[in-house]
Amino acid sequence: MGVPGFFLWLWKKYKKDNFVFSKNSINDKPDINKVLIEKINSIDYLLIDANCLIHPMCFKILAENPDFTNQNSLENKMIERVLEYIDTLINYVDPKKGIYLAIDGVAPVAKIKQQRYRRFKSVHDKVLFDRIKEKHNKPISKFWNNSAITPGTDFMERLHNRILIWVKTKKLEVHYSSCKTPAEGEHKLLQFIRDNLSNSKEFSYTMYGLDADLIFLCLSTNSPNMYLLREANQLDNKNKTDELNFVSIDIMKDLIMHTMEDIAGSCNDQLKPIDNKNLDELHRLIDVKYTNNVINDFIFICYLLGNDFLPHLPALNIYTNGLDVLLEKYVEILSEYNFEKFIIERNKPNVTINNALFFKLISYLASEESETLKNEHVTKRKYNKSRSTDPYDVEMHRIDNVYFKVSDPIKLGSDESELWKKRYYEYHFNINNEENETYVDKLVEEYLRGIMWVTHYYFDKCISWKWYFPYDYPPFLEDINNYLEKSSKSDNPFNMNDFKYEYGSPLKPFNQLLLVLPPQSSYLIPKDLRKIVHNSKSTLAFMYPLQIKQDFIGKRKYWMAQPLLPSLDIELVKYVYHKYEKKLSTDEKNRNKLLDVFVFNN
Repeated sequence: MGVPGFFLWLWKKYKKDNFVFSKNSINDKPDINKVLIEKINSIDYLLIDANCLIHPMCFKILAENPDFTNQNSLENKMIERVLEYIDTLINYVDPKKGIYLAIDGVAPVAKIKQQRYRRFKSVHDKVLFDRIKEKHNKPISKFWNNSAITPGTDFMERLHNRILIWVKTKKLEVHYSSCKTPAEGEHKLLQFIRDNLSNSKEFSYTMYGLDADLIFLCLSTNSPNMYLLREANQLDNKNKTDELNFVSIDIMKDLIMHTMEDIAGSCNDQLKPIDNKNLDELHRLIDVKYTNNVINDFIFICYLLGNDFLPHLPALNIYTNGLDVLLEKYVEILSEYNFEKFIIERNKPNVTINNALFFKLISYLASEESETLKNEHVTKRKYNKSRSTDPYDVEMHRIDNVYFKVSDPIKLGSDESELWKKRYYEYHFNINNEENETYVDKLVEEYLRGIMWVTHYYFDKCISWKWYFPYDYPPFLEDINNYLEKSSKSDNPFNMNDFKYEYGSPLKPFNQLLLVLPPQSSYLIPKDLRKIVHNSKSTLAFMYPLQIKQDFIGKRKYWMAQPLLPSLDIELVKYVYHKYEKKLSTDEKNRNKLLDVFVFNN
């Protein structure tokens, strides 16, 4: 998912610029778009983040068969539709060398935690939404559980076996990384690009998919001539067509650099003099010499606003100009270093963070945190009335927009920061004043460890399969800054690059299923393993609540609510699973295997 709202931010800022286009739109103006047409028609590799199409294709089949009676037959149709759409993408892009088809495999535990939240929330929400439909006499369609699109399920095993048959019919080079190969699909694709670059192979790529994560990962490769591909209605909700559109990563980079120049220009009077260089020279430096460094820092700044691995910081919100504020502060900091140093440093074996610049950014943001939260507290949320008069639509509009009473004992920004911070930590962490400082320092350190983990994940590789952020809520920027300031005065100052991680190894698919699936979805795991979930005397029974609560404090949309779940215990899950492993059938053991990437040269 990445930073929520990032693409919307870019779209609103530059909707008149041609960074999104279709083949038809550029062919309408061949004289203007001659170079672009040549590039689009000579793409070397089509890279497919397959989960981005598996979900919608399955739901299209479900919509066409709302009264299905045979789930096996339904899923066979879904699998065939997935393959048909992959063929559509191949025919549209017409890659000259080959394709790379990547399906999500077992994820790092940091991602598994987020998947667990999503799946529990989805089951809980469906019960609520079905009740509302029933109340208003709306039809309730038959249910197909898209949690089946998780490594280790029977559905994914059947899809995998069907792809192995399909791929042999392709008359081009095919790399296929299945659900049996660990890692998220998008990271598999980016590793393929990085491997090519490290071997001095500079190809052109079109990548299907448009999660914000995917945009950042594409930007992070610093690879030229790269495009994203997605349906028009996925880029712009006002567009009802499913025409395939390209998104130029090169043009997107130019637009981001243009944003930086605009900020530098508007802040020029306040900026520290830059060795007598005038603003034009500043633009030249940013535009030519430092583009990749600035883009790397831009990615870093974006994932401070939100990512799939850490709870987002309360005072930073892309929907309330959080990104613009961060970029302004960033430009100010760069000016103090004459635009010669950057936060992300990639000229070493491993990516590192420039502590001085990062700490200064935290200090800037911490100094404004209290005022930001106070402003958000006093700003009245605008009530947008439902456009429909249908009682069902009106009620769903109210729920979607959280237009209902939310009990908020914290009231961030309502009084002095010491008071609402105290309430925050008491409510979310159940700690009192006496133990507050020690606990918060531990929380801050783990959050900083998380930022470093995410930095490696975006710019290099997964540095640890085992690490995950063990809390549901973040510290405040002010507390992070206080921790860094205290450390700077000690004999052993804190250094972001000193964190050590245990690399570990990917979990097996069935371990992941036991971690992410709610009890209502246990039919997706082997029969013998269901005893772990449903036996009230099971050691793991605490991990599978049938009912959950959600935290709506400070949330402006229903989907943003935080599910409140029992803590993960990875080692206990592995231990309990091991006792049942011998009972698995041969077919089930095959579903649980880990495999390497398949390469076909047809």
